[in-house]
Amino acid sequence: MKQKRHLHKIVSVLAAAVILSACGGSPGKADAEGPNMAAQSPDVVFSPTETQQIRQVGTEDGAGQQAAGAGGIYELVSILPESCSILYTDYAAGRQVYLCSSPGCGHAGDYCTSYVDTSLGNIPGLIFSDDRLYLITPASADAAFPPQIEVMDANGANRTVLAKFKASQTISPGWCLADEKALYFLLEDVQSDGRFTQMLCAMEKANGALHKLLELEQGGWIMDGQGSSIYLKSIEEGEAPDRELFATEQAFEEACMDAMQAGALHKILKLNVSDPHTLTVVDEWHQNERSGGMLEGKMYYYDFAQDCFVEKDYETGESKTVNNTTGAAFNQIYVQAVIDGKLVFTGVTTRESDKNHVSSFYVDFANNAAAEIGIMYAHRDRPVVICASDADNIYAYYDVTEEEIPFELDGNLEMTVVGRQQLGMISKQDFWGGAASFTPCAPAV
Repeated sequence: MKQKRHLHKIVSVLAAAVILSACGGSPGKADAEGPNMAAQSPDVVFSPTETQQIRQVGTEDGAGQQAAGAGGIYELVSILPESCSILYTDYAAGRQVYLCSSPGCGHAGDYCTSYVDTSLGNIPGLIFSDDRLYLITPASADAAFPPQIEVMDANGANRTVLAKFKASQTISPGWCLADEKALYFLLEDVQSDGRFTQMLCAMEKANGALHKLLELEQGGWIMDGQGSSIYLKSIEEGEAPDRELFATEQAFEEACMDAMQAGALHKILKLNVSDPHTLTVVDEWHQNERSGGMLEGKMYYYDFAQDCFVEKDYETGESKTVNNTTGAAFNQIYVQAVIDGKLVFTGVTTRESDKNHVSSFYVDFANNAAAEIGIMYAHRDRPVVICASDADNIYAYYDVTEEEIPFELDGNLEMTVVGRQQLGMISKQDFWGGAASFTPCAPAV
């Protein structure tokens, strides 16, 4: 008898209620109850802007430890016990500074705009959109401090709590999206009866009002946005083989795992925010057919059977193809950035030793070219992590430095050694040529 499982299927529901209301607060850790949270009327419907340009913010894993702004990079760094500091690296100056404009500030408490309290163990993440920096903090382990979103000006001023959530709610890992009016993300909620729900929400930047656009069954991912469209991904697991064909339970379980993974059906679904009643499947493939992801409104992937790279625009229906001339046989690719029209990705290949090898590559769809970049972390066998770029340079984490930071243990102040990502600048000419000529950004003092 054949067994078939379907997981992570997305279902559409009507655009509906506002879940929470705007909140105000002060920098640093807010009280557990939070400001006034009177529920708004459930018949308030989200009205998108006419000049809508929905785009990715944050990272593929959600709000990250760094966020690229218009003129520099913001980072969350642990410097003092039970806290983080927001640091800012200006592209032009190439130096980190605390996101604080007060001369002589010790950056050690709520009085400082760069200070972030992490004493409850809830480490936040950053996203940047339209000259505002957002600090997204999950719930504390004991649920005494609920999840919240803070917003501040690009220089750290006017920091307030934009919205607070229930302790049972979590912003799902994965891309957040934004346009000039709202942030878009997936919100998970565990009900009192243990039931799990996941909703695609739009939160207004002006007042924190949160609107449910779409409800999802078990699992789903935000992939990207373009114009007024949001692209989601769902996965249906493949079909399990017949149990009677296997002599042992272990052999059957291993075959099930292989078959269900290889046969997993990936779907890209398109939702128009102006008409959230309609969810359209725009692409689908089996897991063993391709590997890739979306960036800047387009799908980029490696086609295993055709040994080529594909750029697909779901809005226009146009596709571009570049043959794989890198000499590498890819097991998987992870898209990292699009810089000057070139896709930069991390490729996983198998070499003669049968061990996975990881390196960085680029594909130039305009000039029908693909090549290995090969710039790796200093002293580590992994590609550098691109954070941002400007007209002439690329900014990336390229090394890990060790330094001592204090921590409290049984009432005593101790020191421990931690690794810190080293941010550096490299010219585009050197980067595309594979020359690891980084200029380190001077750390904040």
